[in-house]
Amino acid sequence: MNVVMIVQGEGNGHLTQALSMAQQLHDHGHSVQAVLIGSDNGERIPALFQQDVPAPVIPFKSPALRYSRSGRLDAPATVTRFLRNLPDYYRSAHTLHTVVRSSRPDLILNFYDLCGGLYKWLFRDTVPMVCIAHQYLFLHPDFRFPSHQPRLSRFILNTLSRGTAYGASAVQALSFLDPGYGPHPVTVAPPLLRKQVLDLQPETGDHLLVYLTQPRLRNAIIRWHRQHPEIRIRCFCNDPHLDDTDSHSDTLTWHRPDPSTFLESLRTCKALVTTAGFETVCEAMYLGKPILMVPVPNHLEQQCNAADARNHRLGISHDHFDLSALLDYLPFHHSRAGEAREWVRSAPSHFMASLEQIITPIPPGPSLLSKKNSPSFQPIQPAATLIE
Repeated sequence: MNVVMIVQGEGNGHLTQALSMAQQLHDHGHSVQAVLIGSDNGERIPALFQQDVPAPVIPFKSPALRYSRSGRLDAPATVTRFLRNLPDYYRSAHTLHTVVRSSRPDLILNFYDLCGGLYKWLFRDTVPMVCIAHQYLFLHPDFRFPSHQPRLSRFILNTLSRGTAYGASAVQALSFLDPGYGPHPVTVAPPLLRKQVLDLQPETGDHLLVYLTQPRLRNAIIRWHRQHPEIRIRCFCNDPHLDDTDSHSDTLTWHRPDPSTFLESLRTCKALVTTAGFETVCEAMYLGKPILMVPVPNHLEQQCNAADARNHRLGISHDHFDLSALLDYLPFHHSRAGEAREWVRSAPSHFMASLEQIITPIPPGPSLLSKKNSPSFQPIQPAATLIE
């Protein structure tokens, strides 16, 4: 089976999921012919793909979320930039079409990039596409959104998910643990973790590990540290102005997010503090680490992740970086690492069986978006693919 990957490349979550999938494909004798990575500037080529995936890595311009100076998700700025850059996204879809046409793959894997859906809509390519992301879990009728979330926010989030999966032959929704949902065309799947994580042997050290996606959030950690200088903190932050390691004090150090250094710190920490990104929470869950999740303000996806993780008893969430709440919680935390490891390790058999079935002709299934009487679903016309 020959595969082309399309990956939403802002942040590291979808990238590491794609890398895990590339490793699984290789282990089962399949080939990745090209990896197309979308980003806001259209230039990102992560070193981890260049090192670990023996395939051409091709960047392209793709929509990305915008944030305010305070670190809040800025929805108006995100929409404005999207509309302004529509001609660029059309050219990106054409790039995808050119690569697929020249590579002649058996299957396309799309890790939540909107240009993947745009490409399918514009060019009606017959190569089957499978879409993989945790955000598709929110399309399942058994998923329960956090209370008091505006219906408009839910509609926008699910519309984005539908857009990324336009023309998909199958949709795989990654979940922290098996939620036991009922049958539905959105298939619940285990997380995709890298071999580097699966091979780790966890230990409990004396430091808290903090991972921040927004440099603007650093001040919150510094303020808490000033009141509790006796607590050792190692903080990784996506800040281009950081050196590899900066010592703020004897007990607070800042690091750029080097994968191997971060994973070693995760392996030996006593707890993790992070925004509610899916992938990092999954890695901590697999290693049995308690978690404090602080969703980015206005970011419904992260609020959903935090609520879902709480329901699975993986940790606690807060509206600001109150590390004291995490320290109070630690004596009451019960690790679910055993269940998590069993669930995560089922991923290769689940995905290989699902993907190999897709490239074997089968009768069309029901439409993905046909759930009646649900505010998150709108009926569509039946089609040979799941989302059209």
